[in-house]
Amino acid sequence: MPTVRRANRCYQLFRRFFSKPSGVGSPLNVYMFTPSHLLHLLKTLATQPAYFYHRLVVVYHQLRKPKAPWLTSDAISILERLLTPDFIGFEWGSGKSTLWLAGRLKTLVSVEHDPEWYEIVRSDLTARNYTNLDLRLSSGDSYAAQIQSFPDDAFDFILIDGETRSRCIAAAASKIKAGGYIFIDNADTGYDVTPLAGFTYRPTDNGIWRTDIYIRPLEPATRP
Repeated sequence: MPTVRRANRCYQLFRRFFSKPSGVGSPLNVYMFTPSHLLHLLKTLATQPAYFYHRLVVVYHQLRKPKAPWLTSDAISILERLLTPDFIGFEWGSGKSTLWLAGRLKTLVSVEHDPEWYEIVRSDLTARNYTNLDLRLSSGDSYAAQIQSFPDDAFDFILIDGETRSRCIAAAASKIKAGGYIFIDNADTGYDVTPLAGFTYRPTDNGIWRTDIYIRPLEPATRP
């Protein structure tokens, strides 16, 4: 059985190497070595040296912590200190974060919109025999609404890193516990965070993108 799991893992890595990348945190893939991509890197080095430097720093952190989520390094460090085995978590957008979080939380609900990526994540989770994870496939109007089946104040931690993030932010606001944390990746894109007015705001930035953190106050009276 271990041999079968190793063979399946190698097959998945092979597939990912030849799959078209998506997102800033895409793993090593064949598209990174195309002439057009390499030329783009050279142009970036010549015209945007600061951006090129920050990109190299991001790559360094990803190589140093290959199993960590594709968030800013500061956000990952905060999560490493913050998460405890009694935390209940929810995330929109499955992937490396799902495996990483499942190993640190009491329970985790993870919602993915892409069927192919869902199957890849599900296969990885099955191989590692996680039993504390509720992995869901959903898209369209039901995607952000997946959290509505849970009562208010249900979660200690919520990660928003998938589709329709403004709608997910609105849906998450009432589901986080007092003192709980909402992490929003790629926050520099300009999502609607007005539902989190009154939350404590802490941005993190790696020079390429932001992962913003919102903390619900402990006093219920301050909640919008």
